[in-house]
Amino acid sequence: MKKWMGYILVILWLAAAVRYIAGGEMSGESRVAYAFADADFQRMEYSLSLAGYLDGEAYGEEGCRELLEEIAHELGMYTQYTVTSESDGRMKRTEITKEMPRAQVCIRVVRTENGVSEGETIPANYLYIRLDFDQSPDSALTYKGKLEQIRETYGLDSTVALKMTGVYEGELDREAKDAAAEQLLTSMGAVEQEAHRSEDLYTVYAYTEDWPEYRVVNGKRVNLNLAFSYDEAGDRTWVYAGSPMILDEY
Repeated sequence: MKKWMGYILVILWLAAAVRYIAGGEMSGESRVAYAFADADFQRMEYSLSLAGYLDGEAYGEEGCRELLEEIAHELGMYTQYTVTSESDGRMKRTEITKEMPRAQVCIRVVRTENGVSEGETIPANYLYIRLDFDQSPDSALTYKGKLEQIRETYGLDSTVALKMTGVYEGELDREAKDAAAEQLLTSMGAVEQEAHRSEDLYTVYAYTEDWPEYRVVNGKRVNLNLAFSYDEAGDRTWVYAGSPMILDEY
């Protein structure tokens, strides 16, 4: 296991050095995204999500479809997507999905009655967008920018969340996780704020000035979340980095 830990450290340090020599020390969101990509995982995936309430009255069926298609076009999707609708009475959902060899996209509007005012129900429109892909850090940052523009366009009071997932073959022990987490944070220019390290849960909360959004946890700014989990059946370790937080289960 110490040999495996040493391998991880060497790869991380070499990747950081090559990145520095080739293009200068990186800053901003690129530094965070490339630091994770340069860890030389056997496999990498990215996930972007945006969710929030839309202002205004509830959309009708046709209005939902027009809105979804408009957002799909803003994300570069013009053809070969699927539109579905379903209702359970008080809640109606319309969504566009598209499955591609290296990416999946879901854009959804949920219409529901969100409370009562003066005897009348208050309609609400909830927008949810999710992109999953296994491309490059540049793609992740490009689509993060597109989602941020959509957030501004539709007045969503929410944050675009990015999750990066990497895979190492085999199980990392506590010492290897500590070493990998420390080097990732160093490469990302992040400072640890809080951590929970045990056999069942290994997660680190940190802050970097290179990432614009943050949340306050126990009075501390946090905008980067690292976590490790072991897949016993596949004998592999999953490494997650989320900003500002990891919102999915792991």
